[in-house]
Amino acid sequence: MVGDDLIVLVDLLKKKKGQTKEAHLILFEYCNLRCSFCHQDHDSKVGLNSIQEKVTKLIENTDQSDKYIVTLTGGELFLDEFDDGMFEEYFQAGKRLLEHFEDAVLVLGTNLVYRRVERVVELIERLRVYGEVVLATSFDPAGRFSEDNKKLFFSNLDKVATYVQ
Repeated sequence: MVGDDLIVLVDLLKKKKGQTKEAHLILFEYCNLRCSFCHQDHDSKVGLNSIQEKVTKLIENTDQSDKYIVTLTGGELFLDEFDDGMFEEYFQAGKRLLEHFEDAVLVLGTNLVYRRVERVVELIERLRVYGEVVLATSFDPAGRFSEDNKKLFFSNLDKVATYVQ
């Protein structure tokens, strides 16, 4: 009897499965905010030097013909303290992913609390040559922002709103 129930459950779940697969690469935990709901080690820089290795592992373990949504997040990807070399790392990672998959959306997760937003716009525009690229963010004023961070968030949101999905 248990076997029959399991077959019914598997069939039900198979019907609910979407056509798009998702992958979420957390590149590192280092972040400029200390959100009350976040479990990450905001001071940890582990992973900052292994971005391409993580992308390689994903590429090696996925079928390029599958439709994918690939989300890259940190901590915070776009910290002001990161030099332009880090943005080149993101570009190379995104380019590899978009070239690997026949049909993919690349999502860059961000808290939008940084001053050099023009670098983010430039990165997205460079990557859009290879495929669809969007930003993802969230707004939680109670658990996330000081007044200054809130102003910066909305200022940046105005500048990147067309990229936010």
